[in-house]
Amino acid sequence: MKEWNILGNKLVKRGNLLTGLKIDKLVFTGPDTDLEIGLTPNAVWRGGLVKAQNGREFIPNLPIGADDNREILEKYFEIDDGASYLGEVALVDINSEVYKSGLILNSILYDENAACHIALGRGIPMCFSNKDEIITPADMKLNKCNESVVHTDFMIGSEFINVRATDYDGLEHQIIKDGLFVI
Repeated sequence: MKEWNILGNKLVKRGNLLTGLKIDKLVFTGPDTDLEIGLTPNAVWRGGLVKAQNGREFIPNLPIGADDNREILEKYFEIDDGASYLGEVALVDINSEVYKSGLILNSILYDENAACHIALGRGIPMCFSNKDEIITPADMKLNKCNESVVHTDFMIGSEFINVRATDYDGLEHQIIKDGLFVI
């Protein structure tokens, strides 16, 4: 239990550091990867220990080739207006225990902890500084939190991935280099 608390606190600290950077955009680069993602100004990075409604702390959430599956992806985009927009970006380095295990558990709630990933579809209101104001689909739209009935993760991390952030002052920060956090 002590190790989980240490890990949880480490992830909370990293989330607070990332939130404090006031990131405007992230750029992922690596083999066959060149992806730029803009963030909303009220984005909050979450991870690690979360307090449930009953007060108990827990850690939640202990690749598809678009060319090969274009028809599947196009059908996915037709599900609703939000299905073709990003709802999540998560930064995970190769020190993740799930990554180090080398296992695919066939449960996205575990497998997403193996690599950086993005999700198409519904955004996560708790990752906004004004989360208590984002209740309805209209609130989500107003706050640039994507609203959709779907949320599908796509892994983009590896030991070769690099992630740079640019803050709202235009300063660049290296976040991940060769698959490892450097912050």
